[in-house]
Amino acid sequence: MKINSNNLAIISLSVGSFFLFAFVDCYAYLDPGTGSMILQTILAALIGIVAFIGTIRYKIMSFISRFTKKADKANKSEKQHEEEQGVDS
Repeated sequence: MKINSNNLAIISLSVGSFFLFAFVDCYAYLDPGTGSMILQTILAALIGIVAFIGTIRYKIMSFISRFTKKADKANKSEKQHEEEQGVDS
């Protein structure tokens, strides 16, 4: 069986579901330190996602702005050329 991203996702979900639902009784004590660690992990993940999206957004916007700046420069030079032609005639 060749492992591609679809097969890997199915396998991961299957194994994760097994471990999530297989064990019903869990008599664990979560002290405030553990809760704090879980909260820090969640917050770090959210901040990481926001930073990642911001970085990708910046790269896309800078890529697009390259083309719009070139188009703006071309339009300005055409307008200047037309104005010079209109003044000379």
